[in-house]
Amino acid sequence: ARSLQGRAAGVKNSDVATSLNDLALVLRDQGKLAEAESLQREALELRRKIYGKEHAKVAMSLNNLALVLRSEGKLAEAESLHREALAMQRKLFGEENLDVATSLNNVAWVLRDEGRLAGAESTFRESLAIQKKLLGDNQPGVAITLDNLAFVMREEHKLAEAESLEHQSLDLQRKLFGQEHPSVAAALNNLAMILDAQGKTTDAEELLREALAMRRKLLGNEHPEVATSLDNLGLVLRKQKRLTEAEALARDGLAMRKRLFGDEHLAVANSLNDLALVLQ
Repeated sequence: ARSLQGRAAGVKNSDVATSLNDLALVLRDQGKLAEAESLQREALELRRKIYGKEHAKVAMSLNNLALVLRSEGKLAEAESLHREALAMQRKLFGEENLDVATSLNNVAWVLRDEGRLAGAESTFRESLAIQKKLLGDNQPGVAITLDNLAFVMREEHKLAEAESLEHQSLDLQRKLFGQEHPSVAAALNNLAMILDAQGKTTDAEELLREALAMRRKLLGNEHPEVATSLDNLGLVLRKQKRLTEAEALARDGLAMRKRLFGDEHLAVANSLNDLALVLQ
């Protein structure tokens, strides 16, 4: 990417920044996080030089870099950058704006990763309110935020409301995206974990297998979300006392995350914890 920038004679710097950003997004989706981080930092630096410190493109780069850092488990810096982007967007666009709502979602996810669940819930609700006011109820952003909110409420053990929100999200996403889509798979996964928390392990297993198959079809066999599905399915099978299959799934998820992220990563630690639960 640096050679791309160096060879960019006659190409606008803004176009180079966009290309760096786009390539970084692809690398992040592929799980190549160190490379994605480097390119996003380069894109951010270039956009600050082009546009100054406060601009919509700079806020976009701050958010995109923070998303990579969150995936790497660098939560403190990720939160700081997301909040910087949020403050910039509020200054540029006002409180009721879809970019502001997106940044609120981003902040909420980092708060969730840090274990600050009450803050995550309230931040997701703030984002949802903005989106419903601006877009109405039947829009993709609303569906995704309903899913996010239900996910956090499950972790807060507010299971009845979490299940209701997740059903709303899943129904809306199927209506908007069709039966097979990465977001539909995520909603299936989240609904399954809510059902599992309520002791409905047979229903949870069925949904998790559907989500796993969908993710493999859409994302490939080697992807962080596939590893998540493997881990979750293993935990549900553990509760059903199907320990041999549960252990195999947990080990597959752990090995995949090590290949994607290296040995020292929050996701790997989570997989190790899941495997330990299965082996108990």
